[in-house]
Amino acid sequence: MKRKKQKGQGLVEFALILPVLLLVVLGTIEFGRIFLIYATVSNGAREGSRYGMVNPADINGIIERVNSTLVMTLPENLSVIVSYDTGPDGYPYTDPANVKVGDRVIVQVQYRIFALTPIFEPFIPDNFMVNVRNTRTIQSLKEVIQPPQPPPGGGPPPVPTDEYGNTFTPTPSEEPSVVPTDEEGNTVTPTPVTPTATATPRPLAPIIIRKPLWENTNQVCGTAEPNQVLTLRIVQTGYQLSGSVDAGGNFCFTVWPLLVGGHTVIVQGYGMQDLAIVQVPTPTPTPVATPSVPYISVSPACSNDPIPHLTVTGANWSSSAKNMYIYWDSDLTNPVCVAPLSGGRFTCTFDIFVTEGPPHIITGIARKANGSAVGDPATTTFVRPCPGTTPTPTPTPSILPDLQISGIILQNQLPLGTYEKLYVTVGVRNVGTTDVSSLFWVDLYADPTGVLTTQGSVDYVAINAIAAGSTVSFTMYVPNGFKEVGNHTLQAMVDTWSQVLETNENNNISAMLPVTITVSNPAPTPTPTPYGTPRPPGNIQGVTYLNTLPQSNVTVYVYDGDGRIVGSGRSDVNGNFVITNVPAGTYSVTGTVFLVPNLYYGQVSEVVVIAGQTTDSVNIDLVVVP
Repeated sequence: MKRKKQKGQGLVEFALILPVLLLVVLGTIEFGRIFLIYATVSNGAREGSRYGMVNPADINGIIERVNSTLVMTLPENLSVIVSYDTGPDGYPYTDPANVKVGDRVIVQVQYRIFALTPIFEPFIPDNFMVNVRNTRTIQSLKEVIQPPQPPPGGGPPPVPTDEYGNTFTPTPSEEPSVVPTDEEGNTVTPTPVTPTATATPRPLAPIIIRKPLWENTNQVCGTAEPNQVLTLRIVQTGYQLSGSVDAGGNFCFTVWPLLVGGHTVIVQGYGMQDLAIVQVPTPTPTPVATPSVPYISVSPACSNDPIPHLTVTGANWSSSAKNMYIYWDSDLTNPVCVAPLSGGRFTCTFDIFVTEGPPHIITGIARKANGSAVGDPATTTFVRPCPGTTPTPTPTPSILPDLQISGIILQNQLPLGTYEKLYVTVGVRNVGTTDVSSLFWVDLYADPTGVLTTQGSVDYVAINAIAAGSTVSFTMYVPNGFKEVGNHTLQAMVDTWSQVLETNENNNISAMLPVTITVSNPAPTPTPTPYGTPRPPGNIQGVTYLNTLPQSNVTVYVYDGDGRIVGSGRSDVNGNFVITNVPAGTYSVTGTVFLVPNLYYGQVSEVVVIAGQTTDSVNIDLVVVP
């Protein structure tokens, strides 16, 4: 009886000590794992910074070096941050294009740890983070070039390269070649291994606006190359908005104010663009046509206005065509309008100067993305004036304005490198005899070919006014420079979308500006611009004075800190001016007027614009330019 009591006592004692024993064992395993993770994260940060001290611009290589060092870690819980500074108390930065020898590369590795067993979750909080930071002084800007390794199981030997990575042919050796043998001394023939072909780089995805865009809406969405920065602009108003494409290749702009029917919306970036015409929900009657035959139709078919607003529509075009090009009369090289085709249909809206007389021929040609024509052209006619009516008098060409590019000059100092931001001074002159008091655009094109308006420009500026006989100069950008070493060109175009009726419509394009790139720089890591609620722009208003009296017809320009025009206008008969849609920021405001025989000029610096507000009392005192 006593023996049975002793056995029961042992079971009770074991049951009491077992939880404590398990807690100690599991705790040893849990905290041992945490210590191992801390050690491997510390080792990864150290290895990443060691790689970065000779390859500071190779951010992907630094991250790969960190990842290859870690053990017992999950990728989704890991974060690697690479940055730089000029010393322990120096200026921090993140752009690898700015690194130089003597700066420091900083590799910060963060790893979020969770408990393995639920029993330890109260002791390890959800936000428990191992955070290790390692720095090294940058010793070299040359990227280390690793020789290619043969594939497992044999294969061709690596191609010899010099210290700069250039392939060379080694000098033949006088020693006899070695015949491969097996362990018993028998000659063997190696099995040839076919080298793996190098994959062709994937072309960048095109920019595609999701159509149609409807009047009184504020969303412009679509698809493009992931992580690229895009800019939206509305041709008729000069409105601009920038944003980035997300990792899935989608973008969405929220415009302010709402879209207006008939306006042209352009989204462009990284050398590509797409455009769409804002549609009015009211259905347009479909012209009578043979359903299977492609056609175009113009509305209205006649007008007494010398500059009518025309809408060309059509249907039944081939699904292989991307855009419809509309040409006026016999000029089949410069389209007056380009519209995307969707389901074989298109709508193209434009304003054009029309002379009186015989009917004008409007020609539509469908083209693929590469510009080749699809199918036969279609035509329709337009006449001015309408039969049985009196036409509106046509302006005499000699009293119209005439816009030209007066100069295009590169500001950067030589030598130039790849991916280097280029600054270009562009001048626009009105050589006509009439002032321009309406909006027009100036576009800058990199390595232009063919019809400029069908290409994506790298920069653009909206101008609202320019006096007859006057010139305005401003800065334009090539934000990401050129990607390849060699000879390149830049070209500017004024009144890109033919919004100004001019004496001569064929002299708006500048001469080619040659640009030679001689230095190869590493490609910068793209930094996506986060989306957010766009802030409403502000306004600037004031009075232009000459000899203490209000002066009318003064051309006013608003420049940002880089010399770019962000707005322009003219003072009225009482000297008052208002510049609208100016983004929040600090600007300088200038005014010019030519009163025979003198040119007068005035400037107001440090004008602060607050989002959604009007900055008033920006008064300009004009003085004669000696």
